[in-house]
Amino acid sequence: MKPMPHLDGLLEKARSNGVFGTKMRSVIKKPSKAGIEKVVAQQFELGLRIVEAGLCPIIEPEVDIECPEKALAEQLLEQAICSRLDDLDEDQLVMLKLTLPEVDDFYLRLIEHPNVVRFVALSG
Repeated sequence: MKPMPHLDGLLEKARSNGVFGTKMRSVIKKPSKAGIEKVVAQQFELGLRIVEAGLCPIIEPEVDIECPEKALAEQLLEQAICSRLDDLDEDQLVMLKLTLPEVDDFYLRLIEHPNVVRFVALSG
């Protein structure tokens, strides 16, 4: 993601205007464990800033539908997200917005996680 030097001010403005949450989008082009973990770490770091501002972050690490070995990328992504979710305090709630997986019910563990308030399908 590009640097966001004015994020705190924008989050305050959003909260004062009754906004529920905001998202930051990253795109995964190949199934790289290190790369996917870095993307998820970045998403959750910004997500925690959004939580601290009183909003709900929409975590959106998109797996490109043209990704070679898309199912493997989804497996790595699910593991990385689950690990980050397990590190959250019970009052740190997030939404997840992910590409439809290759396998039905693949993200069920994420959907049912107590820190996930909504799970949204990315239509791309």
